[in-house]
Amino acid sequence: MRIVASKKGDGTIEKELFSPESLKQNGVALTNGRTIIAIAGGMTSGILGLTGLKGGLCYFMYMLLFTAALALKLGWKYQPYFASWNQVCVDGIFASVTTYILFWTLAYNSVHVF
Repeated sequence: MRIVASKKGDGTIEKELFSPESLKQNGVALTNGRTIIAIAGGMTSGILGLTGLKGGLCYFMYMLLFTAALALKLGWKYQPYFASWNQVCVDGIFASVTTYILFWTLAYNSVHVF
């Protein structure tokens, strides 16, 4: 949670207070959401039989859709929940690549190879 402590006469923010616990909890929830999307997306790509670059690009499409859905849910206002817009858009994207690849290859091999 972000709380504005005071404003100057011209409307600019002089001081802001943050709740580190809330910011940390929101960051963990964001990472968990990205991990779940990586699992579901990897399985979907594997079942659809995507290989090579198509499957790899689908990962970024899934992350883009997740970020857009999150931004819509937040009403395009990240300030009460996250420290920066960069955290909402980029944080944790590359951390879940290996999870995506694991489930992508697992689903592909289960459906198309065995």
